[in-house]
Amino acid sequence: MRNFNSGNFVDRSCFRSFEPGLIDREYLVESEEVKKIVDQVDKLLKELNGRIGELEENSDTSMGSFPATLESLVEKLLSQEARACFMIENSGFLEGSELASEAGGVESEAMGGVASEEVSEMTNEVTREVANCLNAIKLSIIEIEKLPISARLIRNLHRHFLEGTKEANKQPGEFRDSQSWGDVGSILIDESEPISCNIDRSIPDEWRFVPPVEASIKRLISDLENFIHNDKNTLDPLLKLAILYYQLETIQPFLVSNGKVARMLILLYLLDNQLLKAPLLAISVQFMKEAQLYKKAIRGVREHNDLEGWVLFFLKMLGEATRESIATLSKTDILRDPITGTACV
Repeated sequence: MRNFNSGNFVDRSCFRSFEPGLIDREYLVESEEVKKIVDQVDKLLKELNGRIGELEENSDTSMGSFPATLESLVEKLLSQEARACFMIENSGFLEGSELASEAGGVESEAMGGVASEEVSEMTNEVTREVANCLNAIKLSIIEIEKLPISARLIRNLHRHFLEGTKEANKQPGEFRDSQSWGDVGSILIDESEPISCNIDRSIPDEWRFVPPVEASIKRLISDLENFIHNDKNTLDPLLKLAILYYQLETIQPFLVSNGKVARMLILLYLLDNQLLKAPLLAISVQFMKEAQLYKKAIRGVREHNDLEGWVLFFLKMLGEATRESIATLSKTDILRDPITGTACV
């Protein structure tokens, strides 16, 4: 995947933004390492689909009408994804919280010294936000049955994530019409050089990565759509997904919640391309566990055009998430009726 130009950092009047290159182009995959991991992840997804098929046997397999056992597993994994989504976007919400511990709720130790009423209020807010995240994920899965992956779908996902939240005033479902300084709590923070802007003193120095200016978004999103639907592009769908995710995270077309939308798109892409038979994947949990390596891989593309490094990291995380899902289904296999062989609910 040589000769890839990720874009350029551009010095503006009072800040430096990153202007991504276009991705709808031909890619030459020469790396045996890349080919090997693509093959490995493809086999893992097929194994996961095989296990899903066993549970779906003799049942209506359309989305939303899974057998009871599979339905409960979908709920479990989507709940994990929702909690991880919330915690990634709000990593500064409770200082000291253990983000990677099963992506499970908020640890009480993280609230040491906080008044009980404040603890209760914060816990309620976390519960509300996670419930909203879960609902948004479910609505997004329904969306993919009606719409192709497109700018319209991406905007709809964003609207679902913001509805009923404290950020509902941040242009839900609309591409931004002003400069974004990065998402608070995003695992993309800690990029490039600190911002020094004489105009907006409210911009914290630790917000390192500044996405492209708003005037570039229409062109970049149009290129993204062309890349997704370019039938002449023979790139493996898994490699296409890795590039698609990177580009959307780099464009950051919304004022907030760009990460949530991009990670949700991974699941929707796999479902839409029939690489996954049911939404049994918690990719945000894996990204959260490897946040530092994530930042290093993303930065490698932007600063050194190291697309291959990003692809290898992304597919490794996708493979790990798939293994986790297979393990979850394997535990379900144990709970079978010894006479009929059917899964116990």
